[in-house]
Amino acid sequence: MHAAINLFFVSLVIFTCCLFSLPTLAQTECATLDKANFLFDQWQTAQSGKRTTEHWWVIDEMNAQGVGRWINSEEKISYQEELRLIVMQDQLYYLAKVAQNPLPIAFKAIKCESNRIVFENLQHDFPQRIEYLNTDNKLLVTVSGEQQKSFTLHLFKRQ
Repeated sequence: MHAAINLFFVSLVIFTCCLFSLPTLAQTECATLDKANFLFDQWQTAQSGKRTTEHWWVIDEMNAQGVGRWINSEEKISYQEELRLIVMQDQLYYLAKVAQNPLPIAFKAIKCESNRIVFENLQHDFPQRIEYLNTDNKLLVTVSGEQQKSFTLHLFKRQ
């Protein structure tokens, strides 16, 4: 099962690389997983009851995996998404596999700093942009699209 999912993600990335094949400044800034080091941990919202979690880990120098979960007040998972960071052709991509889409959605890293990464896919309906910002062991995840549609998650390192 995991092998089929991995093959699926790799196939999607190859297709995405063909779409985003023009060289840009982001390719030199976002050519490795190094700028994403701040993500690789367990994060969650501070609220009791309903909460959101994200857990990221490194698979190898070109791949990282994550999982995002929304947990209800009965401690049951109400929503889950599989996340991937993949470096292909010297470019970092973010892949999100969500229940409502049959294929993973690919986002290209357009800005990579030591505490901030911005991913974008302007062809997708929502979201079109996902930004991770690490400040003082807090992770702000801003998910946005057209017409000012957006939300921000305030995550803290899990204790």
